Amino acid sequence: MTEKYLVVQLDEREKTIAKLKASLYALSIDEMVKQSVNDMQGSVPTITCSYCNGQTTVTRKKPKQHTEIVCGKEQVIQIINYPQNYCEVCDAEYDDMDVSIHLKKLIKFEILKSIRLEQPLPEELDFEELLKM
Repeated sequence: MTEKYLVVQLDEREKTIAKLKASLYALSIDEMVKQSVNDMQGSVPTITCSYCNGQTTVTRKKPKQHTEIVCGKEQVIQIINYPQNYCEVCDAEYDDMDVSIHLKKLIKFEILKSIRLEQPLPEELDFEELLKM
């Protein structure tokens, strides 16, 4: 397996704190980062609507349907709890491009895992569960 690295820029003090905290809880830095990602609870900022320049809020309005071609056949997967951008001014609903790109990659990982384990392809995936390491 080829290892990939996630690089973060920390000063010496911050590196020491990270190492100390990992040591304190008997974790490797990798384990601590994974746990931190899983435990992180952020808030999505309000953005300007691409259509009317009104303020857009994020909502979990409805499931997102994703279609992937697997072995020459169309596979439709429902993504539940998908946060879509929703403009309260003009009622436009649209996806964040970066989120969509990363989601597509995660869905492919799930499909490949199902194929590798000889399990049925997923028909539904929970967005919140996909975010867990």
